[in-house]
Amino acid sequence: GGVHAVDVGAAGYICDTSHIVGFTSGLDYRVRTVAGLKGLLLSGEGLVCEFRGQGRLWISTRSPANLASFLHPFRRLETRSGR
Repeated sequence: GGVHAVDVGAAGYICDTSHIVGFTSGLDYRVRTVAGLKGLLLSGEGLVCEFRGQGRLWISTRSPANLASFLHPFRRLETRSGR
């Protein structure tokens, strides 16, 4: 898997909520359920995010657990001493 950039335009873009990595400030979004069995099969939680506006969206082709494992070493750490 990997991370792919999607340029969102007038047509908008809909994707599974668990695949969203990030998006630019030019996009508005709405989380909604997908009705029926087909929606549950295509989106494990039955939730999708509908993006509108002009901007860029980054989506992952990895499962959420695999993506978290991949990103874990790159996370920013803060210490209690403030350093």
